[in-house]
Amino acid sequence: MARLLATPCATHFGALALLRHLRWHIQHDGIADTAVLGRASDLALYLRLDFPANEPARSRLAPALRFLSGLGGTFAALSLICGSIVVIGFATLA
Repeated sequence: MARLLATPCATHFGALALLRHLRWHIQHDGIADTAVLGRASDLALYLRLDFPANEPARSRLAPALRFLSGLGGTFAALSLICGSIVVIGFATLA
C-alpha cells in the first residue's frame, strides 16, 4: 500500500483511476488510514473534484435537490430569453 500511495500519477486518467481505486477500498474495506485518506484527498484536489475521499451515505432527498439545482439555470436562461424578447419588442416600436 505504501508503494501505491507513493507512486506519482503521470496523467489525469491515472490519477482518476487511482482515486477510484482508493475510494473503493475506503468504502468496502473500511480503511481509515490517514495516509490513504490524505492521498485520496490530494488526488481529488489535483483533479479539481469537489467530493470527499469517502462518500457519504446517500439520502432520499438527493434526486429532488439535484432537480431543484437544475431549475436555477433553466430559470436564468428563460429570463434572459424573455427579457431579450421584450427589449426587441420595444426597439421595433420606436
